[in-house]
Amino acid sequence: MKKYLYIAIAVVVFFFICWIFPKVNRRTVTATVNKTERIRGSVKQGEQHNDKYLIYALDANNKPHTFQNTDTWIWFKFNSSDVYAEIQDGKKYDFSIVGFRIPFLSMYPNIISVSKPE
Repeated sequence: MKKYLYIAIAVVVFFFICWIFPKVNRRTVTATVNKTERIRGSVKQGEQHNDKYLIYALDANNKPHTFQNTDTWIWFKFNSSDVYAEIQDGKKYDFSIVGFRIPFLSMYPNIISVSKPE
């Protein structure tokens, strides 16, 4: 019986780590914005829209990056619309991001903050 309990605990811990790790690996990418886009999620009647802002950019090595800009409870970021408003096409920014690009899940690194490089 103890064996099954340990296996169950290991499975729960594994899934928790898989869920939390992409949300806590903060890093900075400096890139020039090519395009910004707002994706409107589907909603049921009476619910809020689930919008996602996408930012397409190239770094100094011409490597393409796609970031999402959404609110996140883990980082206490609730100003995605304000962050999106300050990002302009053709400008270079330091993007503080968390997460990974996982194409088959349509997941992108999330922008936590944006600043102009010094």
